[in-house]
Amino acid sequence: MKRFYIFIFSLLLFLSIPSVSSAEELSLDGLEEYKFGYFKSSIEVESSAYDQNHLDRSASGNVPLGISPNSTSWKRVTWHQDAYSRVDVHLFRFTYQVYWEWNGSRITSVTRTSTPSVYAPGWKYEKLTTNTGYYYNNNQNYYTLRQGHFRFGAGPWDIQHMYPWIEYDLKRGGSFSYARGF
Repeated sequence: MKRFYIFIFSLLLFLSIPSVSSAEELSLDGLEEYKFGYFKSSIEVESSAYDQNHLDRSASGNVPLGISPNSTSWKRVTWHQDAYSRVDVHLFRFTYQVYWEWNGSRITSVTRTSTPSVYAPGWKYEKLTTNTGYYYNNNQNYYTLRQGHFRFGAGPWDIQHMYPWIEYDLKRGGSFSYARGF
């Protein structure tokens, strides 16, 4: 019976651990392939301009609900980083969402949220290892970076560590650039 458990654990280990090499580059289709698995990235973008004709009246009578009074437009960007084994077992997901508002001259507010999700046995989300965000260029830009820590192991033994990260450089006017990796 002990050999059976060792065999099952070894099989799970082999099928669910992606091998990561820092020298490998991202592919253009959002899939990053590795020896024992792959990673998939996806992005969702929502935006809206401040529209005088479609206002929900607040107490002041002129501010849309959910939009700060000093802003004219907003954008929400949500990036998902998913890890899969080579037999398509979904291991985990790291999501980072940034919402920002701006007026004609500067970014007026930024809200950042990250959400870890674990789907496969043996994987665990440990913590957020990097959480940086700051305005620069007289509030015309905002830089943000978040990195999560996932681990695969059994009991006290850590077998694999993964550190997915996503960074954004937000600009007034709604444009942005990004980078991501594992």
